[in-house]
Order: sequence, then C-alpha cells, then structure tokens
Amino acid sequence: MFSNSVSAAMMTAVKTSQLPAEAEQTARFVKELNDMFDCLNSRVQFDPNPLRCALSSTPTGNHVIDKLKSAQKWTESWKRTNIKTKKGMVRPPSFPAMALSIEAVLQLWDDLKNEGYTFLLTNRLTQDALDNEFSIARQRGG
Repeated sequence: MFSNSVSAAMMTAVKTSQLPAEAEQTARFVKELNDMFDCLNSRVQFDPNPLRCALSSTPTGNHVIDKLKSAQKWTESWKRTNIKTKKGMVRPPSFPAMALSIEAVLQLWDDLKNEGYTFLLTNRLTQDALDNEFSIARQRGG
C-alpha cells in the first residue's frame, strides 16, 4: 500500500484530474513512507535501489543514513486531527515510536561501526526475522 507504484499512480491520477489536487500531498506521504521502509528493510549490502542498501560508511550507505535522519525528523512532526472533536492535533503513541525506532537503528549502527563492523542489514532487525526463526524450529518439531 505504501509503495512507489501507489504514489506514482496517485500522482498520475492527480495530473490527469482523476483525483483532486489535494491528493498530491497523500502521494508524497506514501512516497516518503516507502523510502523510509526501504531504508529499514535492507537485505543486501548493495542494491540497484540505493535506499535498500545496507547502512555502511560507503557513499551509498551514508545516503541511507542521511535519509533515515531526515525521516526521523519528518516522523517527529507527525500529528493527526482528534477524531472525537474533529479539531486539534494529537500524537498517538505510534508516531513517536517510529522516530524512536529510527533513532535506535542509527545508534546501533554507530555502536557496530565503532566495533569494526562494515555494514548493517536493517532487515535483520525486523520482527519477520524472528518469526522466520521460530517457524523453522516449529517445522523441525521444536
């Protein structure tokens, strides 16, 4: 749902007047989320999509780090309208949690880099990796 293709389709629909002009903001939001998730889901050290590369001290890795820092500031500014009162802005717990997750990844990378590691695959930090490990254990009768 939060992908480049959805963002591009929305932008196209705005340009062809199939969606109102205000939908462009939603398309940009979707694109930013996609880019942030790409940075937090790297599976290989180098990828044709520079945002899916591992965190590292290479120029590409530094680009990912810069994008994550930008995304962290962006997520810290998130607010939504209070649904009950239809006015006023509130920050649900999930909003600051996203910024905190990004900060944790960046701090982990700093620590690993200082210990001599050359790159960090952020995909290894997701719940999916843990779920897959338990799935393998269950398949083996564990």
